[in-house]
Amino acid sequence: MVPKLSRDLKLIIAIQGLRKVSDLFFGTFLISFIMQTTTHEILSIGMYELFTNVVLMAGFVMVGAWAKRHNKIAVLVWNQIVKIGLLAAIMVLGDNAVQYTVSLGIAWGLVSALYWIPMHTMIGERVVAAQMPRFVGLKTTVQNLAKILSPVVLGIFITAGSYPQMAGALIGVSVLELIIIMGWRPSYHRSQQPLELIGFIRCLRRFPVIKKLFLVEILRGFSTSGALSTIITMYTVYMFHTDLKLGALGTLFAICSMITTWGFSRIARATSFSKMLSVCAAAIFVGMGLFVGHTTPMTFLIYNFMYATAICLLEQICETNTYTLSKSPCVDRDHQTEYFIARDGALFIGRWASYVGMLYIGVFGDASWLRYYLILMMVAIVAAARCAMGIAPHMRRHA
Repeated sequence: MVPKLSRDLKLIIAIQGLRKVSDLFFGTFLISFIMQTTTHEILSIGMYELFTNVVLMAGFVMVGAWAKRHNKIAVLVWNQIVKIGLLAAIMVLGDNAVQYTVSLGIAWGLVSALYWIPMHTMIGERVVAAQMPRFVGLKTTVQNLAKILSPVVLGIFITAGSYPQMAGALIGVSVLELIIIMGWRPSYHRSQQPLELIGFIRCLRRFPVIKKLFLVEILRGFSTSGALSTIITMYTVYMFHTDLKLGALGTLFAICSMITTWGFSRIARATSFSKMLSVCAAAIFVGMGLFVGHTTPMTFLIYNFMYATAICLLEQICETNTYTLSKSPCVDRDHQTEYFIARDGALFIGRWASYVGMLYIGVFGDASWLRYYLILMMVAIVAAARCAMGIAPHMRRHA
């Protein structure tokens, strides 16, 4: 029987849902805002995403050294303070904020680093292996619920020309997050050892399963966690033109994702991951192949349904694997911070390659090149699913 989730884990799930609103604001809708106000949208968006991820990775190393030896709740409090300051700056700058895409990328990368390092390690510390599929499934279900409730509202605000005004509403959401964070039980495990990232990476060479996990993360960084969602957002704007339709479509497919993640939380077990991954790989190949081969509104909708189900399920399995392996004999308790930094380093390698490719298209190509870029991403996603199947036997032993 799977143990019930504690109060702290339920609060973590609540925070993750509220955080998704900010992710949409600084992701999907900021991209749409940039496309409406600049003439070199591919280049501008590529620069924003690239600087976000460069600062995120650098921030992981700097923040990780602090979070490892101090109270992780304090790091999360600072994350909220910096985010509120960033939202206030967007309110002051108004529509001129789009002229500072590099600065926005740097600031959002710092905010993300202050959030994800303590969040990853707290989840690794507080969720037992038997709870992991249920926790990940419920967490993502709540995140998808936030995606259902917020995109249409955000789309209405931005269509009305009030993107900076929406930042004011998000300050209120951020204050609510801050209140919830301050109600958490403190994270008592604080290592007295300094950050030993290089030594930890050398030790991991002895564990093939960790190397496979990091390869999966590189492939995900290039595709599902990289430029894929950015490119699809751009296609949505090109095809449907208004952010209200963008918000409505986001809501529709978030419902599909929520059903998928809720089902994962109820029935998924590590013993069935291999079969799930096989189905996901086949669905991804068909859905993306149709869209790339014949780009129409209908094939775009088919792709989005596949993304909301098959890719969502693949992401759930990969996330479950990441957190479960953080509690395996491969990673001792004093080196969980190094583990998550190294894992996000693998993601960064993929993301860096993904957004550099997007910058190349922005400088030397045009929007028509994005279709061919999606072919590379399709190959990367299928390869990630295949590599994840190699991790499945190890996961069954820890089920």
